[in-house]
Amino acid sequence: MKNPFSIFSVSANTFEGKHDDEVVLLCMHRHWFTLIGTFIYTFFGALLPFILIALFGTIIVEQHLSKIVVFLF
Repeated sequence: MKNPFSIFSVSANTFEGKHDDEVVLLCMHRHWFTLIGTFIYTFFGALLPFILIALFGTIIVEQHLSKIVVFLF
């Protein structure tokens, strides 16, 4: 069983499953800037139903499509 306090004694270049004869050459992390695209898609995807209701709300009500629209959203 792994010691739960080993996180305080391991170096920055160790990870679970690393063998003694292995060497870490490069450790890379994603920059926050690369995540902006995902955030933008998620943000506008969450706003899309409200935008469509604001633009086409009267058409939806006139054509009695509210149940279908709620189901699709």
